[in-house]
Amino acid sequence: MNTTAAAVIVIIIAALVLAVMAGIGGYTLGRAHTDAAKAKSDERLNRTLVYCKEKTIRISELLRFQLEQTERYNKIARRAVELLPSDNIQTPLLERKLQEADSLLSAKLAEIKRVTKG
Repeated sequence: MNTTAAAVIVIIIAALVLAVMAGIGGYTLGRAHTDAAKAKSDERLNRTLVYCKEKTIRISELLRFQLEQTERYNKIARRAVELLPSDNIQTPLLERKLQEADSLLSAKLAEIKRVTKG
């Protein structure tokens, strides 16, 4: 075999090895870039979820406070109606309105308990 043919074969083999190495290197770099982008995306998603959780907890606390205040005002209103003179013409009307408010409040309390229990 002639040295020129051997040199050509060595060059072809070297080119194939170089092409395979370049392919492996490109794949590795592509995977590393994809993994880094995924990690960054996961980090942003995690921050968003933490933010949403904190806001949800805060709103839940505010709603619970509002509910407690509503119950408190309801008790005050009941006591005020009880203290009205029995011959007051407004007493039955106020009693009926308080009963309506109580039933709405009870329904909302039941709904909140269902939602918070999951």
